[in-house]
This record gives sequence, C-alpha cells and structure tokens, in this order.
Amino acid sequence: MTAMVRKRDRSGVHRRGAVAVAALAMILAACGGAEESAPEPAPAPAPTEEAAPSEEPAALSPDDVEPMTWAHACSLPGCWYHVPMYVAEQFGFFEAFGANVTIQPMRSGGDIVQATQTGDVSGGHIGTDPFLVGAPAGLNMVGIYGENKQDWIVITRDPEVQSCSDFAGKQVGAQATGDARWLVLSAILEGCGDGVTIADVNVVDPNSDYVGVLVSGVLDSQIVHLDELAQVESLTTDEWRTIAALSDLQKRHYAMHVVNNDVLANNRENVVRTLAAIVAATEFMYDPANAEAIVAYLSGQGIIKQDDQALAASVFQEFVDFGQWEVGNNGLDEEYLSNSIASLVAAGSIQTAYEPSTILDTTVWDEAHARVRAANG
Repeated sequence: MTAMVRKRDRSGVHRRGAVAVAALAMILAACGGAEESAPEPAPAPAPTEEAAPSEEPAALSPDDVEPMTWAHACSLPGCWYHVPMYVAEQFGFFEAFGANVTIQPMRSGGDIVQATQTGDVSGGHIGTDPFLVGAPAGLNMVGIYGENKQDWIVITRDPEVQSCSDFAGKQVGAQATGDARWLVLSAILEGCGDGVTIADVNVVDPNSDYVGVLVSGVLDSQIVHLDELAQVESLTTDEWRTIAALSDLQKRHYAMHVVNNDVLANNRENVVRTLAAIVAATEFMYDPANAEAIVAYLSGQGIIKQDDQALAASVFQEFVDFGQWEVGNNGLDEEYLSNSIASLVAAGSIQTAYEPSTILDTTVWDEAHARVRAANG
C-alpha cells in the first residue's frame, strides 16, 4: 500500500453477580488519562435560529424524571467522539428535551463498563471493545447509539517506511498487547495484506504520551487519532505520512452509548430524552453556521486537547468531513459490530462470537430520533 501524504493548513469523549463483575478485569481500556470532573460550561455564542432546537420540547421538565449520570472515557481534555454530549449541554439541547443528566468524565471505557454494571453511573459513552469483551459474562447493560467508523491511522516520518510491509522490524507506538491501539495496529497490518503481522513489529507502549513521543523524536511511527496527528504536525516541521487508515481497510465498530438495564426499565423516559438531546446536538454540529461557536467553546473550556482555536477548527472540520458522528441512523451497524466481535475472538479477548443484536436495544434510538424529527417540524 502506498503512503498517503497529508498536507494541513497550519494557520488556521447494582452489582449483578460476582461472575460478571470479575470478568470486567479483562475488559480493554478504550482511552487513557487521569479522572477529572466535568468543567463548568462558560457562556458561548448562541446557535443560529435556524439550527437551534425547537422550543416545543422545552415544556418537558427535568423534574419529571429521575436524574442520571452519563459517563465518558478519556477524561478531560478528552476525545473528540464525546463532543456531542458537551454540545448538547452547552447549547441547550438537554434543557430543550427535558433531560436530567450530569456528564461524568472517567479514565477508560473499562471503568465505565464496571461503573454502569454496578449502578455507580446510569450509562455512558465508550469505545466499543470493552463492552463487547464484557458482554459474554452477562453484563447488565445494552448499547443504544454508536459510531461505526474509526478514525485510527498509522503515521510515520521514517523515510524507510513507505508501506505496511516496511514496518517489519521497526518500532511502532501502540499500547500493551490486547489493548485498543495494539488491536488497531494488528488490524491495520492484517488489512494491508502485505504479509507483515504485528508479530513482526517492535510494538512500543508510550504510556498515553502519544503526541509527546513523536514530537520529541522517541518514536517515528505510531497509531494515532486524527486530532493527534494534527497536534504533532503543529508542533514539528517534519513531513508526516499516513501509511494506512483502519476505516479504509476493515469495518470495525468504534464507540457506543450503553445504559444499565435497570435504569432503562425504571427511568426510560430520561434515557430517551438524553439520547434525543445528543442526537439533536449531533445534527447541530454538522451545520457549518454553528462551527465557530462550537469550536470556541470546546477549545476554550478544555473539552478537547487542542487549545489553539485555529487548530481545533481544522480538526473539527476534518472529523465532520470524515463523518465521525452518525446522523440519521443509530450507528450500530451489525456488520461493523460482528467484525469487531470476530477480531476479539481472534485476539483471544473473548472465546466465542455472538450476535450483536443480543446486546443492543435499538428502540431507544428510534424513539429519540422520532422526537428530534418532531421537534424540528
């Protein structure tokens, strides 16, 4: 596979038995970072009248439902795939749809799966793999909304590396065996079809310092997100080349919102309201008229890692162009999920494949989406 040279304009996320809980120790971490509290949102420019949510759902009162805590992995500043939750909060969508919810940053997807299992949080937004690994143990939760596409890429500045096959014998930054970035690197190498597997590569775990090890020159090649590449390019003068993107090679599921089954049974109305707000906020993000206000908030309040607003704007547009956030569908494509399950079986993380439909409740998104459509007239 020939390398893709990327150019960027630099101007410019009640316990249910000992068996299930014990199984959580095997769950993969989706993102790293220290646990922090969610920031107090600062005033931001109001959305355009055309794109703002209808005032009709504002008649719903958050006092009508039991409060929930909705977690996300990566802590803060966090991953871009969690952004719709904060847009829903800052730009009035939770209020408009009558949601009674508090956002809780946490360290990893594995932490959120365990907290959702025990009832310490109502649900949350996580990388898909921790949920898929824990599901066979009988987790007390279901997936209700997700993102199919993964933005993972493998980049290099090593002039000797022009294709996946050139990684043989080279150091490549990822994570420990079985963790998210290790699995991504393995999948990319497999997808390239050049005969090189992860066993042929010297995998290095940067201990969450994915940007720093590239900027300092400790590593020349690594698995990164699109925004991490943007940061590296802004901090170095080297020409960074994307050797391969996972989304071009394999359909593997990326992230999803999960909810505790008891919460869904006893507080479904609030779950639907919360999801409707997130769905509406996601649509709001795809309107170019709202981009400046959204980026100013995300960058200025430490929701994302890019505190330079011009850089953040570039990254935001890149994710929009990539179609990171699902609009008009529930983001729970069974082909993507089945492929992810198969890859976890191959990696030894789970023993037997299962049907994705057994761990999902797509009716929640159906109802939430219908409310968004009704609110928009």
